[in-house]
Amino acid sequence: MDLRSAAGQVFLLQVVIVVLLVVAAVVGMVLQAASDALQQGRRESVIAAQSFASAPGVAAALQSRDPSAVLQPRAELARKRTGMDFVVVMSTKGIRYTYPYPREIAFTGSSAIQ
Repeated sequence: MDLRSAAGQVFLLQVVIVVLLVVAAVVGMVLQAASDALQQGRRESVIAAQSFASAPGVAAALQSRDPSAVLQPRAELARKRTGMDFVVVMSTKGIRYTYPYPREIAFTGSSAIQ
C-alpha cells in the first residue's frame, strides 16, 4: 500500500487512532486497578482499626496504669493474624502505646515524651 495515496494516509490514520485508543484503555484500566486497590486497603485498615478499638478490654487497658503492657502483645497478635503492616494504638495527645518496634513506644514523631 502506498502511504502517499489518500487511501494509504487514511489507513495509517486509522491505525494510529486504534493504537491510541488501545493505549488509553490500558492506562485507564491500570489507573482503575490502582484506585480499587487503594480503596480496598483503606477499607481493610478502617475495619481492622475499628475491630481492635472495640475489642473487649481495650478501653479498660487504656485507662490502666501501663496501657502498653496490656495492648502491645494484643496489637502484635492482631497485626500478625490480619497481615497488616502495623497496628498502632495512640493517645489523643499522640503518645504511642503500641508499635511494631517497641523501642518507639511512648514517642511522638521523633521526640520522647517528657
